[in-house]
Amino acid sequence: MKKELIVMRHAKAARINWDGDDFSRPLTSRGLIDAENQAMALKRLGKAPDLILLSAAARTVETAQIVQKTLGTTIPLEIEENLYLASSNHYMHFVQRVSPDVQRLMLIGHNPGLEYFCNALARDKQNIFLGTSTFVCFEWMGDSWEDLTFNSAEVKLVLDKKG
Repeated sequence: MKKELIVMRHAKAARINWDGDDFSRPLTSRGLIDAENQAMALKRLGKAPDLILLSAAARTVETAQIVQKTLGTTIPLEIEENLYLASSNHYMHFVQRVSPDVQRLMLIGHNPGLEYFCNALARDKQNIFLGTSTFVCFEWMGDSWEDLTFNSAEVKLVLDKKG
């Protein structure tokens, strides 16, 4: 059975030297626009996910909510504290825990771990750069997410905010 994974880096957030901590950094006005534009691209492609798995950081939550609203669906959000600044292995661990009933999963997180995850996941050697709001669509054949391994998924599309 074909499974699809859409990996997206959060949209542009306030600078690190803003008045709050890194975890609480909100999206900038540019980030809000970019997130909506990328969500519209997903809509045009017919790529609404069954579930969005994301870090609990403010910027990933805001990005996910924009995707959810723009796609006009009631996509469930699964917010995981331990995905904040996670390593590629941590991302894999959380993806592998997703229910096999989910056919198209979206993962929203942070660099550098998310970019490492994408490059490790790709079956063919890739040099995927995940700028803010960039998403990568992967496909792989499997019955369960727990069977997903590094070097096993085909990159179908990489779309940055510039189109």
